[in-house]
Amino acid sequence: MTSTDQLQAQCNRIANDIRNPPTYEQSDLVYLAEENKIEPTKTVSAMDYLYNAFDIELTYGYGNNFFAGSSVAVALGGPNIYITTNASSQITVMGYWGSDKYEVSATDNLGIDDYLEELHNSQQESK
Repeated sequence: MTSTDQLQAQCNRIANDIRNPPTYEQSDLVYLAEENKIEPTKTVSAMDYLYNAFDIELTYGYGNNFFAGSSVAVALGGPNIYITTNASSQITVMGYWGSDKYEVSATDNLGIDDYLEELHNSQQESK
């Protein structure tokens, strides 16, 4: 399998998780379910899905008054993969590895955009 194939497979797997949220049992997050006494067959939450994210950048609208989107680094160092939102139900998974680039869109059935908007709103309230 070439690096291009690996990049596409990883991006497609992430996009599939966003379209069809896995259960804790089906994901590598079963340890979070055990620690927090969550039923393993329950669907993974957006917060838990992003638990191991390397970086979350929130984009603010005019005057920092509204949430306009985000970029979440979910893999770094080969490949680099980001989940981007733009305050809609569409998400883009963008991957880069060397000179290769791959993008795939996904409908946000995991609730990532809503979770990040809540994060934005809580930051605004704490100011």
